Amino acid sequence: MPVPYTVERGDTLSQIAATNGLTLKQLLTVNPGITNPNEIYAGQDINLPGVPQTTTTSAPLPQPGQPAGGTLLKTVQQKLMDQIIMDEVSGNIRLNAHPDPIHGDKVPTIGIGTTRQSPGAITYLLSKNYDPDKVFKIGEGSQAITEADARAMTNLAFNKNESFLKKTFPSYSQWPEPAQIGLQNQLYQLGPTSFMGFKNMVNALRQDKVNWGSVADHGFDSKWATQTPNRAKRVTDQIRSADTWKPPTPTPPKATTPLPAETTHKAGHYLYPTTAICASNMAKDLKPN
Repeated sequence: MPVPYTVERGDTLSQIAATNGLTLKQLLTVNPGITNPNEIYAGQDINLPGVPQTTTTSAPLPQPGQPAGGTLLKTVQQKLMDQIIMDEVSGNIRLNAHPDPIHGDKVPTIGIGTTRQSPGAITYLLSKNYDPDKVFKIGEGSQAITEADARAMTNLAFNKNESFLKKTFPSYSQWPEPAQIGLQNQLYQLGPTSFMGFKNMVNALRQDKVNWGSVADHGFDSKWATQTPNRAKRVTDQIRSADTWKPPTPTPPKATTPLPAETTHKAGHYLYPTTAICASNMAKDLKPN
């Protein structure tokens, strides 16, 4: 059963298809009214195909707190998840749809900032037998999700965004941890199209030797910083810190004191040295004069 999707400014059919794990041909098949794939407009309603009944070759969906696909370092993913939960929902994961903080009722949001346009969200909900229309309905008649569902959909977005960053910036894997987390946070909030609209920031990221202070300055000099100033300040400060960041030194395991070697006693028993000495002294005391 097709799922409705409303085209947003900057969308292309190829991008919408890729975001939802589809080919352009599959998307056009459920939209026979589109005769020219290069001509769509913001506000246009199109269809997304439903989830196939057989998925024998698909990878398992991510579990709460685990990377989807295992591509993002676990420590980075955990820190990113903690940040996103605070930045998107102030630490309170929302199980029912609510208005987006910026766009209001026009963009119903669930979980940890998940919308209809979030990578893989519709596919995930259908795979769990949810009705996306009810899940993204605000108020009476809405369908609640679980915290596990919220985290799983967020992980799907994390890994989709990480793939985008790796493809766009080949040196991404070598970036310091604060830069990876900060830019993932920004990308999660804005989406790829708006993120790439930060042209000066993107150009700074493409340099052979990245100046993270410059990246942060270009990121903060934007409409984004006026819409969500506190978050933008935290994120850009985090990116800026990448210039001086050093990987944490692993804590060595605590040394353990080995047990003393065993000593053979005359009677054939194995005793620790201290025990053997005591036994010897007792023998002397008991020996008749």
